[in-house]
Amino acid sequence: MKNIFKVAILATGMLLVSCDEDLMTPFAPGAATEDVALQTSSDLQLLMNTTYATLTPFSEYQFSSTFTDECKKGRNNGGQGLTEELAFAVNPGSDGPSGIWNTYYATLAYANRVITKADQIVPVDAADEKKIQNIKAQALTLRAYSHIQLVSFFSTNPKDRNALGVMKADRVYSVLEAIGRSTNGEIYDLIDSDLNLAETLFTSSAIANANIYASKNFAIAMKARVNNLRGDYDNALTYANQVISTSGVALATFAQYKSVFHTDASGAAVEVLFKLKKTTGQTAIGSAYNFNNAKVSGGAYFEVGKSLFDLLSVDDIRYSTILFDASTIGTTNPVYPVGKHKGYNDNNPLLNDIKISRISEMYLIRAEAYASKGMFTEAANEVQSIRKVRFTAGKIPVQPVYANEQEALKDILQERRIEFAFEGYRYTDLKRLGSRAGVGVLRDATDFSFNGQVALPTSDYRFTLPIPQRELNGNVVIRSQQNPNY
Repeated sequence: MKNIFKVAILATGMLLVSCDEDLMTPFAPGAATEDVALQTSSDLQLLMNTTYATLTPFSEYQFSSTFTDECKKGRNNGGQGLTEELAFAVNPGSDGPSGIWNTYYATLAYANRVITKADQIVPVDAADEKKIQNIKAQALTLRAYSHIQLVSFFSTNPKDRNALGVMKADRVYSVLEAIGRSTNGEIYDLIDSDLNLAETLFTSSAIANANIYASKNFAIAMKARVNNLRGDYDNALTYANQVISTSGVALATFAQYKSVFHTDASGAAVEVLFKLKKTTGQTAIGSAYNFNNAKVSGGAYFEVGKSLFDLLSVDDIRYSTILFDASTIGTTNPVYPVGKHKGYNDNNPLLNDIKISRISEMYLIRAEAYASKGMFTEAANEVQSIRKVRFTAGKIPVQPVYANEQEALKDILQERRIEFAFEGYRYTDLKRLGSRAGVGVLRDATDFSFNGQVALPTSDYRFTLPIPQRELNGNVVIRSQQNPNY
């Protein structure tokens, strides 16, 4: 019997959930099989909602911050990360790679069921058909996004179409089926196909989406991201330009920026292209760094690293966004709690919507593309566009002048480090740009006197994550396809 809750994570032998009656409730109480539970567009939307809930990048945020130079050991650290990320230690059994892998393949398992059922449900009228098309477009966009992220972390060289990528999840897989890794080219072809179809379906459905749903804007933004990832800078520019000019979403101003993160109240036309809505009882992303809250007294087990802190200016709104509570900074024994995800009110500490895609990324993709094409003035203009709205009036830095590609990319990488701090970007940004920019992980030595792990070049093999041990145990095909040195 085909049970809707026996969703295989691509033949790993793991089940996402198994006949959990509480999880059955959102679909159709009392319906045991997917054929019964998924008959209408409303049923399909409920399954799509579960897909969104599954896509929670907790492991990605925490790993990216602690393995690189965003974090240091916190005052209330009880051993978290000391023998792995903070020690530059990563192996197939590590929690970070496993969490990232499992999150995206679980999301893909649900998204593929939505896509499959969308083609089987009979609409009741034209409006219902558009609703189904729109839901399918959402699932296609999340399928593309999940594959982009997996390639970013697990491929040795995302710019090489012939290099091994990840397992291609383009359909619902049987629990007993085992598959190996596809090439990046095969993954990219699927991503392109999914995003092109999604854009068409979003256009034909003409259903307006708030930024808490995958939308046409997000699909086009992912076209910009995937082309930037694989080094197709002409197309990266094309799609970043399209998002900036047609999305209707503007960069958050100095006055608006904190509300994007701290209260989730910035509005649909400000900064955010797509975010995961989180409500009471769901994963609190701020708990990746703090036990109780984002204040000095909140039990920070990871804190803002000094090398990042030293880049921040008090005239930059990102300073007081990243450091919500700076009450002890300047003392002889300062605490630097991560405050970017402080929680949208006091009753929900550390619980915020998770920002998956922001318009600022499109400006910085344009900067990276221009720099890669030798257009250094244009690259500087894009970086300055961000700084103009992040610094208080009268304190905006002088526009940079780049003499060469390395100088430009180094500054762009620094701007991304500040702009996307504690949003899961730093590891993959360093992997993509570090060697060309002459930049690697560089922690402040005073933060890491306990283990001396201060620097790591991006040429190191650990800038490609290992296929998790649990996947190797359950999937005989992939065992011979582990990444080098693991």
